[in-house]
Amino acid sequence: MGYAYEIFLSYPRGGAVGRWVKDVFKPELELALADECSSFRVLQPGEKPGPRIFFDEEMDNGGVLSARLKHGLRASRCMICLWTAQYFESGWCDAEWRSMYQRERDFQLGVDGPGLVYPIRCGGNREDHNGPAAKDILCKHDFRQFTRLRQGQIGLQRWLQMSDAIAEVCTDMQTWLGRTPDWQADFPLVSGSPLTQASLNPASLAKPAQP
Repeated sequence: MGYAYEIFLSYPRGGAVGRWVKDVFKPELELALADECSSFRVLQPGEKPGPRIFFDEEMDNGGVLSARLKHGLRASRCMICLWTAQYFESGWCDAEWRSMYQRERDFQLGVDGPGLVYPIRCGGNREDHNGPAAKDILCKHDFRQFTRLRQGQIGLQRWLQMSDAIAEVCTDMQTWLGRTPDWQADFPLVSGSPLTQASLNPASLAKPAQP
């Protein structure tokens, strides 16, 4: 089979950040990736250049990953995840990033260089990300100042600042995508453990989801 996508975009589906991701971040990311990144595959006739993005708009149905999400996770090279407090309350979001993080650990990536999970803070504070594993991963960028932006409703300078920040993400992706492992059909899928008032158990990171 091989990889069908270069980037899995993991984000909270609802709320203001979810709308911003769909309306602003994803379109701008696609444009910047085409300029800043290799395609990492042989292009077919008529195929657009640039990394392919897996993007899902289904709402979380209670934490059980859909067949589409399982396919997208195993078929993607790495992940950009947009972290907010709401993100960690979603069973789907939690399962998405934990699955990719488990793969990162299995291949011993991300210790002194690029990994497979590329988090961007889009809301909340670091204290909101109180899953034990999440606390150990530093966000690569802070986009909280941009998540209320809508095209045509802000000044050009702010929009260009956001575009520059997205371009930096894409520059990093050029390096990260070049160091992903060869595709395997049995890449791990991990069950989500959305945040509650109780502390998460680090051992739950290795709990496999149903294939």
